Amino acid sequence: MKNGQCPKCGSRDVFSNTHRKFPAFHTIMLSSGNTSNRYASLDTYVCGSCGYVESYVAKREDLDYIKEEWASVELTCDRSAQHLSVNHLPSIPTDELKVEAN
Repeated sequence: MKNGQCPKCGSRDVFSNTHRKFPAFHTIMLSSGNTSNRYASLDTYVCGSCGYVESYVAKREDLDYIKEEWASVELTCDRSAQHLSVNHLPSIPTDELKVEAN
């Protein structure tokens, strides 16, 4: 969606809050400590045609914190991944692909 086109419906009717005046209004909590909480601002994109939404962590330092402190999500192969395009799937080495000729 960052490129201005919705990946779900193909519409170019995409809107973003990246130029907002008050970035603290769209955040996620990164940590909850005894004395202070840490939040990250999100850049959000919304398709005006189908309503699909994508959000991205706005600052690199917050993304680095997430990579250090949050648990990694393991890749699973199930039916819920059927909506992904080929670009989102792990590649298979070409030596594992075999084509049989008739």
